[in-house]
Amino acid sequence: MQTTAGKPIAKAKITFPGYDSTVEIETDSSGYFLLACVVPGCGYKAIVEADGYQSIRLDSLEARVPATDLRLTLREAN
Repeated sequence: MQTTAGKPIAKAKITFPGYDSTVEIETDSSGYFLLACVVPGCGYKAIVEADGYQSIRLDSLEARVPATDLRLTLREAN
């Protein structure tokens, strides 16, 4: 997770809403996060939020093996 200037965003919240439960994780100080135990080939939704930045919603993420490298950039809020 990074700013439009390429700086990492720490403590951004990523919410993965599910049918039975919702998973919430935070980025680390380098802007990275890890979501374990996903099913390859399945579609996922995510909501990304960070203080001072515009939220984004992703409606069609697909997990791949061995891993999916997802690069997200958030714009500063107006």
